[in-house]
Amino acid sequence: MICPHCSGCIQECGIEPLYSIAEAVRLIPLHYTVLMGFLQRYKAEYPALYQDSVLIEARNKRTHRRIRLLSASEIKRIRAKYLNGPALSRVT
Repeated sequence: MICPHCSGCIQECGIEPLYSIAEAVRLIPLHYTVLMGFLQRYKAEYPALYQDSVLIEARNKRTHRRIRLLSASEIKRIRAKYLNGPALSRVT
């Protein structure tokens, strides 16, 4: 992928892709409530990062919504915890 700011490779810039919670639920085979509970339990390890999105609705009303984002490395760490578990390896 190409960085839109410097036209270099994203790996060279050190930019890590970010995913919304809805995308993270699909990447980590967990339910939404389980993932949110996990993130609340481990707040210090997984600090919150939000994106503010603006929706324009009927009659020009604007609604601001914050979307929680997870980085690719955070998703990999959560996935490793849940798929491997503390005792047995579930993935062969």
